Amino acid sequence: MFSILPKEEQFYAFFATQASHNVEAARVFREMIQNWSLESPGFDKLRDIEHEADITTHEIIDKLNRTFITPFDREDIHALASELDDVVDLIQSLSSRMRLFRSLVKLRSSGGTDIFPALAAAANRLEMTGATLKHVIVLSDGNTPFQREAYEALFASLKLSGTTVST
Repeated sequence: MFSILPKEEQFYAFFATQASHNVEAARVFREMIQNWSLESPGFDKLRDIEHEADITTHEIIDKLNRTFITPFDREDIHALASELDDVVDLIQSLSSRMRLFRSLVKLRSSGGTDIFPALAAAANRLEMTGATLKHVIVLSDGNTPFQREAYEALFASLKLSGTTVST
């Protein structure tokens, strides 16, 4: 039927794309669980899927803001887009927390755990954020294997990037 004000039907394609991101994230997560490894490429894949899902959500919201007549209620479109995006966000967040937990399980309570790799990884992660305030808290029992030059270089790098450190 002809209408003077056409409805925008592209939302359905966006929702299908978002649902495919959810399915792919769930598939990658299942594979990671079945073949668990802290070095799994699935962590990077989930991060990429989560990024793609965020882009799709932004496209939906942008389209919603530019569309006069929508196929169903605007608030429902916004809510559905947000909820679909939350699925991938939660899967990616869960995998990151599992990775962190598995890493923490390796720490020995008797001391002597080398914290330098974790500090270096934290510095790299902070460098990738757009945060204006960055801070690292270093907790140690003092029994950490110590390579003075490596730590000094890392702390100097953190200072140059505007990251504060407390011990």
